[in-house]
Amino acid sequence: MKKFITPLLFLAALGVAKGQAWEPVGLTTAYNEPWTALGLHQGALYAHNSTLGLVKSTDNGDNWTTIPTTGVVGNIHLITSTGSRLYVASTMSGGTGDIYWTDNDGGAWHSDTVGMPPHVLWPQTNKAGVNQLHGFNGKLALDADNADAYYVKNETDASWTHVPWLAANDPGAFSSHGDTLFTAGGGTESHGFAYTTDLGNTWTTPDCNGIPQWHAIGLLDRDPTNGLWYLSGTDVTTQERFVKYSTDQGTSWTSINTAPYLVQEPGIWGFSHAVGAMFTRGNTIWLSCQNQHMGTRPDLFLSMDGGQTFAKDTVGLPEDPYATFAVYNFVELNGYVFAQFSGTDVYRKQLGTTSIQDLSSLAQFSVAPNPASDQVRLLNIDPAGTEYRVVNALGATVGQGRLPMDRTIHLGGLEPGVYHISLLKGGKPVGVQRVVKS
Repeated sequence: MKKFITPLLFLAALGVAKGQAWEPVGLTTAYNEPWTALGLHQGALYAHNSTLGLVKSTDNGDNWTTIPTTGVVGNIHLITSTGSRLYVASTMSGGTGDIYWTDNDGGAWHSDTVGMPPHVLWPQTNKAGVNQLHGFNGKLALDADNADAYYVKNETDASWTHVPWLAANDPGAFSSHGDTLFTAGGGTESHGFAYTTDLGNTWTTPDCNGIPQWHAIGLLDRDPTNGLWYLSGTDVTTQERFVKYSTDQGTSWTSINTAPYLVQEPGIWGFSHAVGAMFTRGNTIWLSCQNQHMGTRPDLFLSMDGGQTFAKDTVGLPEDPYATFAVYNFVELNGYVFAQFSGTDVYRKQLGTTSIQDLSSLAQFSVAPNPASDQVRLLNIDPAGTEYRVVNALGATVGQGRLPMDRTIHLGGLEPGVYHISLLKGGKPVGVQRVVKS
């Protein structure tokens, strides 16, 4: 399968080119394409729809090749990677599920369902449906359509292991950084947010100040450029939709004011304007919501100032005849962001900056010396009202405070390694730099 797409200029992933349109990758022209999926594995892009089956691109969506799925039963709806294995989750009739993996691009598929919970209605012969399947560093986390929802395993383990701590929380979302697995779910225990470094044997449960005690979680996303965590959900008591971020690994959460930009009242299908997909990179934030009107483009919103303001970002997207289009998933690869839409094509846009205006909201600074031993000095930055965070390779904050007037940050107590210094003004991220501690 081959197609032509006009090449785009490769730019650094600092923002989005102004006026840049979304472009389809050409997997379908349908308006009702079922069983769409999108994921990454070993530096390549994998996608699925009912017309083409499972396909792979190694050139950012310019060309696609078919991946055999002999032995995979049901319709693929999730794609993930553990590093060495490509995993898919499928759905069969009645909502039952199955999980498969391959380590040779479909040359052979292996079922991986031992230990999965049973289906609620047909426990004797069927497995529960798979809501989420998250792969990371040779490990997996599973959210199943069952009362005992959460399961984990190393990719080489013979069976899945139930995670009982999470049973107190309704199914929510997974994310990871390195070997650390993060989860968020509705419930009262730590307001549903926790993380583990040993695949669920022990958990750290932050206070989660700012998260409603009774809530339904939508999405969880970590910004790799600054270490901030973003969370979307619904306050069960007030029915208010919220998007919040944390600068301290979940101890406290600050709201992003989406009310002026995201519709709150029910739309044509009777749903309120909930966030269905989220992508965060520095000051660039995308939020996708359920479309509200037939014959309009999908409700996709973009902020380029860290969530202070949002605007529709729909140039290049198709009109939605049934008010059903929404982004299910975002992935980033080689300077592009790819958006998986329900019922239609995958679309892409470059991450990059083309003008001074795009950079106007970012704090442009440098760090010296770099590598450093005991301290660094930040150059070309106004320290007034600026706060800093030092984040280690695991995403943990190991230093923070108000930037002193001499712009010096002390690193003497830190272990040698790679760190990121992120700057915030008014609680909003404004810049980040990498520093090596010798």
